[in-house]
Amino acid sequence: MFEAAEVGNKTDKATYKREVPRIREELLELQRAVAGSNLAPVIHIGGVEGPGKGEVVDLLLEWMDARGIEAHALFETTDEETQRPRYWRFWRVLPPRGTMSVLLGSWYTDPIIDRAFDRIDDVVFEREMRRIRDFERMLTLEGIPLIKFWLHLAKGAQRKLLKKLKKDPNRRWLVSDTAWEFFEKYDDFRQVSEAAIRLTSTGAAPWHVVEATDVRHRNLTVTTTLARAIREALEEEGAREAKRKSARKPALPRPTAANPGLVGALGSISCPPWKPRTVLEMPAPPSLASSARAASTSLKMGSLSPRTRRTSVAVQAVLARSRGRSGGR
Repeated sequence: MFEAAEVGNKTDKATYKREVPRIREELLELQRAVAGSNLAPVIHIGGVEGPGKGEVVDLLLEWMDARGIEAHALFETTDEETQRPRYWRFWRVLPPRGTMSVLLGSWYTDPIIDRAFDRIDDVVFEREMRRIRDFERMLTLEGIPLIKFWLHLAKGAQRKLLKKLKKDPNRRWLVSDTAWEFFEKYDDFRQVSEAAIRLTSTGAAPWHVVEATDVRHRNLTVTTTLARAIREALEEEGAREAKRKSARKPALPRPTAANPGLVGALGSISCPPWKPRTVLEMPAPPSLASSARAASTSLKMGSLSPRTRRTSVAVQAVLARSRGRSGGR
């Protein structure tokens, strides 16, 4: 697979200077189009250990409007992330609608490293790749296009680059002990990386393997491929929106004229005049005086129980006091 990225492609300075302004202008136009859409592209930068991946991230931040793009480095897991589901740390860095994210390290990092160092076997590795494939499919269905780049260096080219950087006092800090440790297992990483790309390169989220030996060729290839992928995602999003609008049910048509036959038939029907319903009035509660008189009559007739008789006597007493206050009225 990686043999196609070891043919020695190069770009001369004149071509590079001529193409850079055009590509930068196109990327800015596409970025403005993304800002007005429902898309949130994610750019994945992967590849062999070395400074090339960081340089590509810096290039994208320089060529594009930094207000609409963010970069995230995902390598060591923090204590906060270890206490949560594994993919929680990746959900946090997904961009909002209308913006983009560049990932330096991603959900591929741990499975590839663990398999290269024999921490997991092929069964677990393939299971992780299937999980990644399902995760990426879900993201693309949610309007998050995935543009994945793998920057490849041949083993001899990587050794030459690491030694060159080690001798440069201004750039030797780019070469860490981890870079040399990973280089010692170059063949294992190559085999595992080829398997990962083969298992996760789909129509919705394909891999783009870039020969990264020549810097100018690497930069032009990444940016032109990125522009084409964003343009295709915008076109697909526009087609889906047009299809969604055409699939909406049309409103019911309003009648333009009344049916004369129906009007005549309805006009011949006579109905009694409509009268509004009135609320039934409840009878007024009996006054205290009438209650006392009724109690007195019942008392004289001896038809009340002792308890009811005592209540009636109390009512008569209250009525007598009220008459006394009012002057016998």
